[in-house]
Amino acid sequence: MTVLPTEPSIAVPGTGTATPGDPAEPLFPDGPCSPGQLDLVAGPVEPALGYRQMRVRVTNHSRVPCVLAGYATVAARGTAGTAFTNPRGRLTGDGGDPQTVPLEPGGSAHVDLGWRGDLAAAGVERAGVLWLVVTDGSTPAVVQLDPTSPVDIVDGTEVRVGGWRPGAD
Repeated sequence: MTVLPTEPSIAVPGTGTATPGDPAEPLFPDGPCSPGQLDLVAGPVEPALGYRQMRVRVTNHSRVPCVLAGYATVAARGTAGTAFTNPRGRLTGDGGDPQTVPLEPGGSAHVDLGWRGDLAAAGVERAGVLWLVVTDGSTPAVVQLDPTSPVDIVDGTEVRVGGWRPGAD
């Protein structure tokens, strides 16, 4: 194998020789996922006796692996542009505990959101845009909402967030 001058050498302890870096290894170690690496798409809203749940699928479209950890944070803006103030909660039970989910390029993960729809009366402004802060300290990423499945989150609705889970479903 020919070592190109741009490949970093790795010193192997005790041998006194250097070996070229593995070209299959990622260029950077797995760090937190950033919004620019991800596509976020919401599934349909599942209504049940006033309680709603929606799964948001996240795909790493970049060439660099990254990691999702802890809980995402949700922010919403209404269809008329009003910035909503939504109390935050945690989903409990299956899917509620956070996991560290590594995302290889092309890899997927998901997070579940839940809320009660009882504040969404006729004529009340509903969410038109949702954002997720995918990791602590990252900038918000826009969630593509399903146009056939209205999201009846309104200003003041508590949005509960589960932990990250590997896979699209």
